[in-house]
Amino acid sequence: MQNMKYESVLFIGRFQPFHLGHLEIIKKYSKNCSIIKIVIGSKDKSFEKCNPFTYKEREEMVRLALYDSGILNYEIYHIKDVVSDDEWRENIKSSVKGFDALITGNKSVKEIFCLENVDIDYFDEEISRYKGLSSTQIRKDWLNSEERSGLPVSVFYYLKKIRAFERLKDMNKVKE
Repeated sequence: MQNMKYESVLFIGRFQPFHLGHLEIIKKYSKNCSIIKIVIGSKDKSFEKCNPFTYKEREEMVRLALYDSGILNYEIYHIKDVVSDDEWRENIKSSVKGFDALITGNKSVKEIFCLENVDIDYFDEEISRYKGLSSTQIRKDWLNSEERSGLPVSVFYYLKKIRAFERLKDMNKVKE
């Protein structure tokens, strides 16, 4: 897929937080499409251990990182979680309004879209993570130390600004 030219490519993630692995995927594919459509999932989930950031905070992380990388050919969408995979897929299709290809490292997302008339570029995210990065690991690492490791510079400073380190610490305190 990387050598093919598409009108629009879909990339779905929770981005809790947006990290260098996400950025590398977008960089790679934005060169071969007119527009990359970024869907921020779990719109209504925030201030939870696995979903500590609001969708507006996650959108800001994406925008800051893409701006710093000179990527301008993108649109951002927000999608709520729903129980049914079919409803979730239909919500994406009705919100995003057309895409030629889907990039995903999530096997479930691949399966949900396999019957659609789009090319799917699937990579096993557990095997081919960029430098081994995962948002889960970044959040765990932040519980020990407020580090930039794995984050675009602008995202790191944004997380400092919104006091993410303190938020994560508070969310992970053991209740007695």
